[in-house]
Amino acid sequence: MIEVKRLGLTILLSLMFVLNGVFAQASTGEWIAAGGDATNSKYSQLTAFSRGNADQLYQDWFLPIPPSRAGTVQGITHPILIKYGVGYAVTNGYLVISFDMRGGKIFWTVELQPPNPLNPNIISERLAHIYQAMLLKSGDDELLAVGTSWQRIYLLDAFTGRQVHSIDLLTQGENVDGNIGKYGGIPVNFAYDSRRRILVVGASVPDSVDAGRGFIDGYAVGREGVRKLWRTFLMPPQTQQNPDWSLNFVKKTANAWMMDGDKVIDLKTLDETTLKNILLNDWSANDGPPKAGVTAGWMNGWAVDETTGIVYVSTSSPSPSLEAGGRIGPNLPSSSVMAVKVETGEVLWVFQAIPHDIWGHGCNGGVALLNDLLLALCGNGVLYALNKNTGQLAWMFRPPALPRSKPSTSLSPLNKDQMATQYLGQSQDSKEVIIAPPPQALLSFATNPRSGRVFYAVPIYSEKFTSPLQKTGRYQSFSKQADIVLYSIETSTGRALWEKKIEAVGSAFLSAASDIVFLTSSAGWFYILSESDGSIVYSKQNIGTAMTNPSIGVDVEGNPRLLLLFSTVDDPGYMVSLRLLALDNESLGTAVITEHTTITRTVTFAPDLRQPQNAGLIILLATITAAASVTVFWFAKRSKKSQTE
Repeated sequence: MIEVKRLGLTILLSLMFVLNGVFAQASTGEWIAAGGDATNSKYSQLTAFSRGNADQLYQDWFLPIPPSRAGTVQGITHPILIKYGVGYAVTNGYLVISFDMRGGKIFWTVELQPPNPLNPNIISERLAHIYQAMLLKSGDDELLAVGTSWQRIYLLDAFTGRQVHSIDLLTQGENVDGNIGKYGGIPVNFAYDSRRRILVVGASVPDSVDAGRGFIDGYAVGREGVRKLWRTFLMPPQTQQNPDWSLNFVKKTANAWMMDGDKVIDLKTLDETTLKNILLNDWSANDGPPKAGVTAGWMNGWAVDETTGIVYVSTSSPSPSLEAGGRIGPNLPSSSVMAVKVETGEVLWVFQAIPHDIWGHGCNGGVALLNDLLLALCGNGVLYALNKNTGQLAWMFRPPALPRSKPSTSLSPLNKDQMATQYLGQSQDSKEVIIAPPPQALLSFATNPRSGRVFYAVPIYSEKFTSPLQKTGRYQSFSKQADIVLYSIETSTGRALWEKKIEAVGSAFLSAASDIVFLTSSAGWFYILSESDGSIVYSKQNIGTAMTNPSIGVDVEGNPRLLLLFSTVDDPGYMVSLRLLALDNESLGTAVITEHTTITRTVTFAPDLRQPQNAGLIILLATITAAASVTVFWFAKRSKKSQTE
């Protein structure tokens, strides 16, 4: 009987997928990763939502998010995924949810469990701010990929939630080459090249003195299973001193760049003496191996150029982030962006934005491809635009409204004393340290490839610390009282076209479509703004606390929908579906959005049979429904017969 039910669910979802192909353009109605697509653009190709009709949005349905188990983080921190009219979400307690975009009806749920036993080098806590989940296709398989803090990626059947494959970055009993530290604490980040069917995954490490040796892996995904292709390390071994490691890392690349204040050093053009002065003994601690680790960027997505087979990977600040006594030098390639060949793991170029990062900034704001540029947002608040082929800096945008840190947020890689700084404020008399943006602040940007613009929201606030700084244990930093400034930037020049200050919205999270920008916030505001001048065309107050950007897609009937998530680490919250006012053949209930209020509506589906496409729709529906019914009946009868024999 279980098999019959599973068959029925598969037929139902398959029917939905067929109908979606009939009524909607799936490629424009999907949101398959945190950034929407492989380029991480946070842009939807749907043109249904626009400045002209944004005020016609209403709440279609409301779905409470199930609470996580006691002792775990609540809510959902990644954007809802959308494909074939089905929505997918993963709570921070690792509950995976599949639901119908039309009304929020849940198809299936699966709670993920850690391997038992875990590799002893993986910390066992279930802390999980999940910022990346992904829908991917391998051959005929439709898969949902979910990364976990225990260094495993689950590949689930998108139809049923059944586990198809799993990828363990550290198998039971495996010792990572050159590692003496720990892994875990936050979920792994990853990207997927659908043409080559290769998944690129970055290991995560705790922000502590026992952090592990960072690396990224490449895995081939096929029907027969998952096969590891390569491993590329992000730092020297922790087991023995390797003074030439960063030198050799740079020599193997085609291009290598390093920021020095507002200037860029081209490492490939330096003479041998100067290059050694910068990179020799990089990462070392008291002339010994490093006492530090590093994570591949974890808070936002990476970007893949599926034409060239290159993945663009960001990296975090070294760990521990606020104590650098165990890692002198620029610590290349931490707080950086890299171009990596997905088939081999070869690093083609590297751009280090923050040498010897002692602010805990990293480059976790995400990377996105926009035409010939790679956009990278780092925790220092600077948005970098790089040539995607070489990594050379085209321009950088430092928000004028952002307060200045004290002391300065840059150290010179040409100054050995600065590269040996153990903690922020070490060389100043005052013990007061001001960091803006604060460590691990939530920054957000979205792009519009059609207009060549990038939209960047930065919270205007800072935090004061007493030197030496101590790790607080927080994994995110935002103020609900902070103002934000939203910038529209011309990507061809890096020039700000307009700026919009919005008061007391805290941190903001952006997506874009057509000629508008969607903005959710940690203070409960939701805005839609015009791309042309930043004017507000739609707003709602007290709609809910957000920790991620909106998703845009279509349901199985081709209706465009805007999906919003409202939750916190302490409150599971809820998701809301917004859509445009219906046609004359639908009658609506109340269209008011209030926090923790369920809105009901009545819909009468009355297609006009005078239209040829609608007549064809009825015939197609009747045919497929009849075939599905006969199939289910036949399997049920066969199952019953087999039980009596």
